[in-house]
Amino acid sequence: MVQGGEGEGLAWEAVIPVRLRGVEERPEPASRQHGNIRVLRVLTLPEDSVVGDEAADRARHRLEAKVDLLLFTLAGQNRSAIPRKRVCLFRDGLRMEVAESISTGSLMEVELWLTDEQPQPLCLSGVVTGGSSEGNDGIFLSFQELSEEESDLLERFIFQQHRRAVAAARRERHGDG
Repeated sequence: MVQGGEGEGLAWEAVIPVRLRGVEERPEPASRQHGNIRVLRVLTLPEDSVVGDEAADRARHRLEAKVDLLLFTLAGQNRSAIPRKRVCLFRDGLRMEVAESISTGSLMEVELWLTDEQPQPLCLSGVVTGGSSEGNDGIFLSFQELSEEESDLLERFIFQQHRRAVAAARRERHGDG
């Protein structure tokens, strides 16, 4: 986790599958918002399970495990050729490594697979507002035209990842991990 930078607030840093491409004109945001909202809702669902009938609960957990395995298998097949890059994701943009030279002001589309189980990428567009057009030090992509719901769900995802990282660090520090 990092704080601030060119983005604002908390950020999530990870090495994940990423596909980045330049575009000539702004994509239609409404066409992607539905898919992004669905992906982010699934990723930010509460992790607490409702206690119910024990037999039904066991059957539900078995079914969920089978679906998880299927999704993991499908997601792995779809992403095997997509390069993994270090990204730092903020509510308003992302910083990422790039191998090629990209000029400030360039309009880009990025596809992010935030978890291994995610079969569909998060698709965002933005403008390169930071970074060097001469080196491989990375860029900052400022997101454009995110709906309020997309932005809120993205912030919730980042916060959950921050909370998990803090909990893991505490477990490790206390010898539980």
